[in-house]
Amino acid sequence: MHEGTISVKRKTLTKQLNSDANSAALHLHRLFAPLGITNMNLSQLIGFVVGAICFLASNCYAQLAPDSRSAAYMWPPEMQKRLHALGLYLDKNLLGKAEVCSGKVWIEPISVGVVQPLFFPEGSVHPTRGMWTIRYRFDRCNESITYNALFRANAQGPATIFDMPPGTTLASPQLMRDLNPALYIAASSHNKDNRDCKVVAVMDTSVTKQPASLNVGGETIDGVWEEQWTVRTCSGTFSMPFCFIPQKAGGTIWKHAKCESDSTSTTQSLRPQ
Repeated sequence: MHEGTISVKRKTLTKQLNSDANSAALHLHRLFAPLGITNMNLSQLIGFVVGAICFLASNCYAQLAPDSRSAAYMWPPEMQKRLHALGLYLDKNLLGKAEVCSGKVWIEPISVGVVQPLFFPEGSVHPTRGMWTIRYRFDRCNESITYNALFRANAQGPATIFDMPPGTTLASPQLMRDLNPALYIAASSHNKDNRDCKVVAVMDTSVTKQPASLNVGGETIDGVWEEQWTVRTCSGTFSMPFCFIPQKAGGTIWKHAKCESDSTSTTQSLRPQ
């Protein structure tokens, strides 16, 4: 995944920004599973994931750096307000933080990636086509969190924002989605005493092994990387290792296990990132 960076001087968010964020249109859509899957059985979940995959073009995930106009559109004050509002929402509903706490609040971009190039019609402030991600640092309650957001252009106005699992995952939006069934199944196994629980909350993601060459099945494959996802469910919090193995013909194979040479763990075949 290739990403561009947006350089901006760190700004302490004022009370006015907090006030504006409360009234800003968040347009938050639940396409991922970091906050919880409720009242949904496994077959419904798989159908949901398949529908989400079909929603996005399969060849959109080689993320690129934005051009100058796109980059300028991605970090104006109004966009910062929306990301701030998203951060407040996730702080409360995902991490369980207090709505009011001490310490300064500020937001800082880490990177952006263009999933689908932005198209601005002549005279239009907003793009009518395009999709992009923003990874940003959100400091509040004396703690720093890395949040991720996906934006989709809207022909009728400001882009629609979708939250994604927090943390430093290298997975594309599609790849994140395709892990949902595995997350759900793992959570179910941890809820043996509470079969009615449908809560699956991805609290954090981190890269435990950077992309490197690995011998898999007697073949050396480049770009293999490993991540750890922290998941909360009704019975508590647990960690899930994932190994991501790019394929020469395109696409990625993943397995719910650590990356090891000549591993025989079950793998899942995915569409191109």
